[in-house]
Formats: sequence, structure tokens, C-alpha cells
Amino acid sequence: MAPLQQALLRVAVQIFDRGSVTSEERLALASIHGSAGLTPRQLADVFESFVRITWGDVIDEEALTAEDWARLAMISRELRVPTHWVPFPEEVLDLAS
Repeated sequence: MAPLQQALLRVAVQIFDRGSVTSEERLALASIHGSAGLTPRQLADVFESFVRITWGDVIDEEALTAEDWARLAMISRELRVPTHWVPFPEEVLDLAS
């Protein structure tokens, strides 16, 4: 994984663990997205790594709490991940957009 992808992954894990995004992290994410020019495949690699670190190979939709879904929606939104990459329940979908 390229250094910018690793940086993006680190920020995603920190945001998820804390459950909020700081202004510094938001600026870092914007900088990473702006300067990195990550391809869709590179972004997918980062997101897949995040999911693997957080839940294992696959998200078990039944095991996620409402708080997990909300945090996952936040990560999806902050990483600018297409919402169709995650099987969001209808009530969470708006949070991810």
C-alpha cells in the first residue's frame, strides 16, 4: 500500500475509534484526496483494509450496532466512498451521503 493510502487508512481508523472527526483530520483528508489523486482501486483498497481491520473480511450486517452503522457511514462520507460499496440499512443511508 502506498504511503498516502496508509495515511488515509490511519486517519480512518482513528476517526472510527473515536467516533468523530476533528477539523485537523478533515483538513488532512482533504489534503490526501487533493494531492494523492487516488484511483478508485486505491481508495477501494484503503476501505477494504479498514473493514478488515475493524470487522474481519466481511461486514456482518446483523452484528453491527446502530452506533457501528453511524460510524461506518461517517467513514464512508469522510473517505468519499461510494455508498453502494456498503450494504447500508435504509435508515443509515442518508448519513453516508
